Formats: sequence, C-alpha cells, structure tokens
Amino acid sequence: MDKSLLVVPCFDNPYIYASEKEKKTVLSVKIQPEEGLEEGIATSAGMDLCIVLDTSGSMTERISDDKNSERKIDLAIKAIKNLYDFIRPNDTVSMIFYNSVSRTILDHEKNISRAMFDEKVEEARRYSGSTNITNALMEATELMTEKLSPNMKKVIFLTDGKTVDDTETDAIKAATMLAEKNISITTLGMGKDFNFNFILELVKPSKGTSDSIEKENEAVQVFEKTLKRSQNVVVKDVEIELNVSNEVRINDHFRALPQTTYLGKVPLKSDRKFIIKLDDMEQNRCYEYLFEVTVPTVNKEYEGKFRVMKTLLRYTIVATNESVEKSYDILIDITRDEELAEKEYSTIKTTYKRCIIQKLDNQLNDFLGNKDHNNVIRILKELISQTQEIDENERSDYYKSMYEEYITTNQISQQKLNCATKSSTIINGDGIINDNQQEPPDIF
Repeated sequence: MDKSLLVVPCFDNPYIYASEKEKKTVLSVKIQPEEGLEEGIATSAGMDLCIVLDTSGSMTERISDDKNSERKIDLAIKAIKNLYDFIRPNDTVSMIFYNSVSRTILDHEKNISRAMFDEKVEEARRYSGSTNITNALMEATELMTEKLSPNMKKVIFLTDGKTVDDTETDAIKAATMLAEKNISITTLGMGKDFNFNFILELVKPSKGTSDSIEKENEAVQVFEKTLKRSQNVVVKDVEIELNVSNEVRINDHFRALPQTTYLGKVPLKSDRKFIIKLDDMEQNRCYEYLFEVTVPTVNKEYEGKFRVMKTLLRYTIVATNESVEKSYDILIDITRDEELAEKEYSTIKTTYKRCIIQKLDNQLNDFLGNKDHNNVIRILKELISQTQEIDENERSDYYKSMYEEYITTNQISQQKLNCATKSSTIINGDGIINDNQQEPPDIF
C-alpha cells in the first residue's frame, strides 16, 4: 500500500442551511504525510546545493547597531563553513559570490576536502561593490541546469540589502526563471536593512520559504536548518489540481503553512481547473491552503452531500522515483437542521484571520512604497483591529507603535517593517507535524 501524501479538506462551516441562497465559507486543504510516511522513509541519495552569497560592500557592516557585534560577512562565512559537516557523499556543492557582478567559486564539487572548502569560502572577503541580485539568480539558474543530474536541486540565496544595479521587478523575473527549472530556492535576509517583503516575493514562484538573520547566534542555526530540511525531502514535484464544480465561486486563496502567504485571486478558467504547485516536501511537514469559497444551495428541499470540487494530487516519491496520482472529492453538507448549520470550526476561522493579517501586511508595504498616506493609515488601523480580534495583544501593540511612528514621522523604519512582515509570515507556525507549539511564534 502506498504510504505517502494525503489531502485533508475541512470547511470552517461544514454545513449549509438548505434555505440559504448561497453560503460564503473558508475551505482548508491540508497536504500532509500519511501515517507511516514520516517514520523511516528514505530521502534522496544526493542533492545539488548552490550557495549564492552577497559580497557587496555593505556586508562588511556589523549585524546590529552594537559596535561590538560581528560583521555580516564574518557571520556568513562562519555559517557556510559549518555546513561542511552536513554534506553527504552524493551531494554536490556549488557557490556563487555576487556584488555588481557574479562569480562562480565552486561548480558541482563532490567530496571536496574541508581545507579546500574553507579556502573557497574565505575568498568572499576579497570582493566588494554594489548589488545585482538579478545577475546572481541568472547565474545560479545557468549553473544548476548546465549539467544533467538525478539529484534534487536547492539554492540558498543570501542578501543583506536592496537592489542597486538592477530592480526588484527584474530580480523577481529571474527568480521565476529559476522556479520554471524546478529549482527550489530559500532566501535569507541578513541584518536590519534588507526588505523582508521583497525576499518573500523572490521565493513565491518556486513556493519556497524565507528567513532572516538578525543576531549573531542565528547565522549558523538558520543555515544549518535550511540545509537539513532540504536533505530531508521525501516527495517532490508536488502539485494539486482543483476541478471546481459549476456555480461554486472562489475568491482569494492563501498558503497558511509552512509560511503564511497571500496568493491572490484564484484564476479559474473555462474548464474550472486550477493547479497549485508545492515546494518539495520533507518529513514531518504539512502544507495548508485556504480558499474563500461561495457555495450555492441547489434546492431548498435537498439534504445531503454537495461536491464543491474534485482534487487530483500528483507527486513523485524521491526514494523510488515513482509517480503517484490520487483523486479526492471535497464535499460539504447541506442540511435543514438549523442547529447543525450553526456549527463551525474556530481553528480554521482563526487561521484564516491570521492569513488576512499577512495580506494586510503585504498591502502596508505596497502603500508605503507608493507613498499612499491615507491607505497606510487605513491598513495600520485594520492590522490593530484584526490582531485584537484574535487576542494577539503583543502583535496589536507592535502595530500600534508602528502607527504612532508613522503619524509622527510619516515613515516606518525598515527594521520595524521586517519584524512585522516576518511575524505575519510565520503567524500560523512552520508546518512541522507533532510540534507541540499551540500559539504562533512571537518575534517582536
């Protein structure tokens, strides 16, 4: 019997009252390992890892305002050197250093000695200049696709600042090209001046994740966690196809786990199908997507199941390279029992409200970038209200402080924006199964 992935659907309102013309509800779709997959399953024998490191002049600055804190380049070098202990015999390592130009330092090296690895990493100190993220991502795409390899491919991309010799739009286009080659990317922001919202946009095309390094003790930990997760992948090429029933409408959709991300409107075509591609999935991790759904009631006399959509889950098992396809019906109950129609799952409603907070945070960054004063004020007030509504008072107080700063100075510091964006991104947790954490993490 195939023990791999399951689709687990659930509506926040699992019953619709038959006399209602239509019902707006939130659908949660979880894609998670079947019981038995997470224990002892084989992962890929090897991985092609590419580390893309920012060596621009600002990397020589200190990680924090503390004059005794370490320089960012020193922390990056330390963290990359630490990865050597976790490189497996069948893994290959590539390395690109970039500032205004990009340089390939290692090209699919296998079984490299520690001395040689450390020597190559130390070369990062030789370079300086401005920043061109687009060139770096394009070089990573070329490097990772020029050689045929059965290994999975992973890019760890580090930046400490904003685009200088290119634009954010160009960089996102380059990240999209990387995603089209089925290469997963994790972005890491370093320090307090990078734009967290931007590095989230870089990983959207490949459905990857982002993290930040803001303190000295985080550099080694974050790099190590990223590598270990990549080596722990058990299924790849994961996608879910939604075949939506006639008359059912879908509006916005979100990824709630592993990092909360607003994905926009669902672009249903005439065939009523929509495909979501997922990142490679490691052991003990689930993905969750939320959809704003409007369901019609077919006949007020009818009572029973209504198929909202049919789903096809496709993926490849890494250990065997076996392709799998599974079909699921997503059903909702139509009832004439008024009491049943009032039933709701509060956990899904809370998860959805947290997704709305992430959407609002996205809008806040956009309105600030466009200097849209009235909408900045409006969004900050909504963020305060939404966080209060779900009793997340620490977050609410933080948005209040941002509001007061903006009213006083007509701006919000990048450090505060990053902190808020990171918080809204991990607000629903990290998707780790058997994690005892009940409340969302706080980073303020």
